[in-house]
Amino acid sequence: NSRCATILDGQHRLMGFQLSDKVDFELSCIGFLNLDETQAADVFTVINSTQKPLNKSLLLDIRHYIGKTEGEEKKATNIALHINDNPKCLLHQQIRVAGSDRGMISLDSLTRLIMPFIDFGGVLERGVKKPEPIFADYINAFFKLYQLPMNTATLAVALSPVFERIIRRGRTLDREPFSEECFTD
Repeated sequence: NSRCATILDGQHRLMGFQLSDKVDFELSCIGFLNLDETQAADVFTVINSTQKPLNKSLLLDIRHYIGKTEGEEKKATNIALHINDNPKCLLHQQIRVAGSDRGMISLDSLTRLIMPFIDFGGVLERGVKKPEPIFADYINAFFKLYQLPMNTATLAVALSPVFERIIRRGRTLDREPFSEECFTD
């Protein structure tokens, strides 16, 4: 009854599987045979010091896909994905989703830029049934009007408090619904 291997990392996962009688799941692992204590400690430190955290956009995309986003985060993610899928928007296919390297801004970054406008007290918090086209039209108007290069920094400027002031001004002028032409005016 001698031990031939030692679990260096993930003991809690293995224990969870052992204690659950309902889990039928393939558990991947990497084994090392006949490591002495020094070698085992070295492997453990390499595993736990070099692993990279998952990309925030990938996590957000997965959470959204499985229905685990809620409230403003869910709304903002829906808006960002709508912008990415909208062929009329200048940001069409420019948002990095699902761990992709393609695109100029990550889903997580764009979602965080959108959230203040739809969050409690935000200018689009209530009374707007479809905020997606408002963001798409505003982004198009902003970049066409100012002829700025499209990148993360200029997008952050576009979705700064300037956007809120434009929305509020349009409401006082009774100019809703907002279109790209309205924003350009």
